[in-house]
Amino acid sequence: MKVGIKMKTNYNVFFDEMMKNQEVKKEYEKLTPQYNIIKEIIKLRKDKSLTQEDLAKLTGISKMKIKSIENGSITPTIEMLSKIAQVGGKQLSVNFK
Repeated sequence: MKVGIKMKTNYNVFFDEMMKNQEVKKEYEKLTPQYNIIKEIIKLRKDKSLTQEDLAKLTGISKMKIKSIENGSITPTIEMLSKIAQVGGKQLSVNFK
């Protein structure tokens, strides 16, 4: 395979096709902020080489809640996000664009 050529996976093809449907696209875009929060939490945890259990101990948030936040089944509170940010040596910031 040549360097710089990106092959589309079945997922990419499916995703591109689904995004052509305006209703699906609208619903997907509604969830983007939640997915971005999840990605940031997982990135922060992995950058610090922490397990979910480690993060739970350091934040005082139960391991089950950390797991539920990361899999999207619960939305973290501002307090939870602030604790997670502190463990990562970060400061929580909220922006409206």
